[in-house]
This record gives sequence, structure tokens and C-alpha cells, in this order.
Amino acid sequence: MGAVEYTLADGHADLATVAEMAFTPLSESNGQIRTRSKAVWFRFNLENTSPSAVKWVVAASPPQLDEVTLFTRNQDESDWHRQSVSDRQPFNERDIRYRKPAISHTTPGVSSTTAYLRVAYSENDSLIPQVTLWEEKGFYNHIQREYLWLGAYYGLMATLTLITVLFAVTLKDRSFLYYGLFLFSTTLMWAVQNGLVYQYLLPESLFLHNEGYHIFFLLFALSALQFSKVFLRTREVLPRIHLFFTIAQALALGGLAIRFAGIYRPVTDLSLFVVAILLLLPVATWQAYRKGVDHVLWYAIGWIVYGLGMVTNIGGRLLFWSLPLEGYILQLASLVQAMVLTIAMGERLLYLNRDRLKAIEEAQKDPLTGLGNRRVLHEAYDNLRDHFRHAEAPLFLLLIDLDHFKSINDRFGHNAGDAVIRDMADLLRRLSRREDVCVRFGGEEFAVLLQANTLAEAEQIAERIRREFEHRPTVYEKQQIDHTLSIGIARVATSNPKRPTFENLIAVADEALYAAKSAGRNRAVAAESDEINPFNDRQPATDS
Repeated sequence: MGAVEYTLADGHADLATVAEMAFTPLSESNGQIRTRSKAVWFRFNLENTSPSAVKWVVAASPPQLDEVTLFTRNQDESDWHRQSVSDRQPFNERDIRYRKPAISHTTPGVSSTTAYLRVAYSENDSLIPQVTLWEEKGFYNHIQREYLWLGAYYGLMATLTLITVLFAVTLKDRSFLYYGLFLFSTTLMWAVQNGLVYQYLLPESLFLHNEGYHIFFLLFALSALQFSKVFLRTREVLPRIHLFFTIAQALALGGLAIRFAGIYRPVTDLSLFVVAILLLLPVATWQAYRKGVDHVLWYAIGWIVYGLGMVTNIGGRLLFWSLPLEGYILQLASLVQAMVLTIAMGERLLYLNRDRLKAIEEAQKDPLTGLGNRRVLHEAYDNLRDHFRHAEAPLFLLLIDLDHFKSINDRFGHNAGDAVIRDMADLLRRLSRREDVCVRFGGEEFAVLLQANTLAEAEQIAERIRREFEHRPTVYEKQQIDHTLSIGIARVATSNPKRPTFENLIAVADEALYAAKSAGRNRAVAAESDEINPFNDRQPATDS
């Protein structure tokens, strides 16, 4: 192929007029032509030095070009041949089934072809055409490589979207729903940009392919802003930014309404403005982090990657950079962004699960002592009873009550009483084994659920707790507080087929505790029966 030249002409200029105009050689310094309301004409010669005919294919981009017309005249011909392709005709009417406008021409052996190529928009849009000339075999090899990349892109995006939707349905978490909508709108936006919606999904929908891509830009921005509002919790921590994002979303909705009303030009500028607002998301992320929103690192990285892709793409067009993967930089950035944001969502899920477990732990913990509460004891009873059932290893419950605790509060004050409670909790931690379950049962009552081989062994453990508490008085504000405790011991026979309830166990242990109190306090007493009586209806004793 000889040198390529170009010129700009009015939209109505014909070939004869343009042929008389001055053409400018195309070089690296002016490799990107930019115009509005003008048609771009290219002039070049196709040289075939082989004895066999050569079939050429010229392809133009972007896929939304309205008019691509090729005028050719072989060396020994006097008439011009005209071929055109437009995205204002159904896709199935194209001679070459390719997502971009493409036209072929055959140059006879040992001959040449003079060619003029005209590309234009019918609307007053900014036109930055890119034209590539291929031999037919090279063209189809290029298509295979190109569709391999596009298949990988859409396969990954579809997988991420599907995973996100499954999480949204399973967890009923609206952040995953909005993220799924964001991924879907991103995929759809690029499918329109790549011409794949026109080629595969809606080949008859000329409106969506020609003028509808602004709609998908706006949907992309809408979903991105909504997802960001939820992820960054802007309503709670960044009310001004939340308002700004909401206004931007209102503008996007207004743009959609205007576009469906048939107005074109303002929507183009509005869609670019709303998408440009997304470049501010890393700033919003930093502000949210300063306000206490954690798990935002990967989110920030995702939008920084997308912002760099956008800046690089725009900068390449403005400064005529020659870049690898030119035309796909921003799309590749969107794929990296999607994968990084998925990591961010996974991290957020881990944080939420951590917070949930922490909330459960706090709900099961006594705030004064740090021991578990009655709920923990109930769950432990069910679990341990089933665990030791086949081994027929007995379990024992020690129900502990501090003697005359009200008198301690009355004499030394409630803060001193709290100190005694904490000392009791520390004693239980020190004397218990890892597998034992120690809880604050309520007020001045504690409970220990443990496994022992015999009742005598359980009584020894209870006696050690009683003795240690008696001989280690609490010192509070230089005052020594002497104290004692009483313990009721109940045996849980794991092989009991009647499976006594937790309430039965507490009733029997409380009966033994009542006996310890009645016998003078400061002692451990085991229940008379070594089995829980599920029909025991004695009322628990209430005595400090």
C-alpha cells in the first residue's frame, strides 16, 4: 500500500469534488484525526505485485460509524466502484459479518487500485476515526484474536456478575444487589460500545446501536453511584457527598428521559459529565475512610485503576500517544476494576461477618466479668450432653451463689460489690479447665458446667472453688472485704433416655444450693439424687 492521505470535507461533498481537494499525508504526528460535522476522506493506492489477485479488507472504527463508503478503481478501469456500509441498516445486510464497518475489494494480479474511503457521522458528533487495511487472511486471523480477548472479557464479567447475584439472593444484602447491577450495566455498556449487541443480541435495533450508547453510559453511572453510596455508607458518614451523588443520579435520570424523548446532543455531553464524576470516587473513599469506614482499600484501588484507564485513554487521544492495546485500555481497566471490586466486596463480607460474630459474642458475654451468660450455658449444656452421651461420661453443674452479697453492697457500696463479682470471675477462670464452661448466671450467681468421672471429683472441684474464694478476700480502696459462697451440685446423666431439659437441670442444682444455704452457707452440697428428675417441681430458693 502506498502513502495514505486525508482531507476533511462537508458532508454533502461527492467524490469528484473531494478528488480536486488538497490532501494531507497521514503521519505519526497527525495519526489521529479529530473533527465534528465534517466527513473524513482517505486516499491510498493498493499495489499487488503478485500474479494472483489479492483480496483486501478495510475496517473502520468505532463500530457506531454511521457512514463508511469505499470508492475503488483498478488500474485498467475508468469507472469508480462504490461500496458502503452503515450501522443505520440491519446488521444482517452487511456483506462482511463483523462488528465494525468493513468492506472488501479485490485487486487483480500485477495491478493496482486507487481508493477513496469516506467515514462520517450523520449527527454532529465528535469523530475520531481509525481505519485498518488487511489482506483477507490477516483480517480473519485478527478477528479470531480479537474475539478471543472479547470472549475472555465477557466470560469473566458474566462470571463475576453471576457470583454477585448469587450472594445477593443468598445473603439478602442490597450492596451485592447494587454491585451486581453495576457489573451488569458495565458489561452491557461495553457490549454496545464493542458492537456486540448490534451483531448478536439486537441486530435490528438501529436506535440502541447508533444513539443508545449514551443510555448505557448513564445507566453505568447510575449503578456505580448507587453502589458507591451503599458501600461507602455516604448517607451516614458523608451526607454532603451523598447529596452530590444523588444530584448526579437525578441528572442521569433526566438525561435518560431527554434521550427517550428524542433529544440527542445535550445527552452526549451530560453522559460524559456524569461518567467523569466517577473520577471523584477515590476522593470520596478517602473521606469515608477518615470517617471510620474500613474495608475500603480494595474499593479505592478499583476506582483508581479505572480512573487511570480513563485518563490514559483520553490522554492518548489528545496527545496522539501510540499505546499497546489501543482502543481497549479503558475496557481492560474496567475488567481489572471489576475483579478488584469483587475482592473489595469479599473483604466487606468478611468484615460484616466479623462484626456479626462480635455482636453475637457481645450478646453472650457478661459486660462486667467477661464471662459468658445464661445463653452460653444453655447452648453448652445441649452440646456437651450430646458429645458425652455415647461415652456415658457424667456432666455436673455447679450453681454458685455469693453469701450475703446484699450486705456487701450495703456496707461497701455497689462499686465494691462489682469488684467482688470480678474477683469471683477471675477465680473461676484460674481454677477451671479449658473444656469447662464458666458463666455469670445473673446477679451474684455463677455457674460451672464440667465433666468429671465421679461425683466425688466434682465435689472436690467445688470445694476448691469455695475454699479459694473464702481465703482470698477482695481489697477495694484499701478495704478488705471478706466473703464466702455456697454451691449446689447437680449431676447430668448423659445416658438418661428422658433427656431432661436445661430448666430441669437448673431446678435440681438450685435445690442443692438451697440445701447449702439452709445448712449455714459457705459449703457445697450435691443434689440428693444423682439423676435429674424431669418432674421435679420444687420452686428455686432465693436466698443470698
